[in-house]
Amino acid sequence: MRNQIDIERVSLRNPAKKAGITYSQSFEEWEAAHGARLDFWAWDNNVYSNQFKAKVLEWWKLHNLVDAHSQDANIKRR
Repeated sequence: MRNQIDIERVSLRNPAKKAGITYSQSFEEWEAAHGARLDFWAWDNNVYSNQFKAKVLEWWKLHNLVDAHSQDANIKRR
């Protein structure tokens, strides 16, 4: 659970939207590529297959959810 919501239903984008922060899909893709230590030039020039890029994006989103959940659990333990 995160903030009394099942972790699989938590959207990390909501807080940013409420704060008026917007970002493009490209930024999210680059964040995922950076997190996976991939080459930005190769990413932008489609050296990686679309299937692989989709998997990297999903991994990044899941990684962020797990990290957020872990942080919440650590805060509640204190």
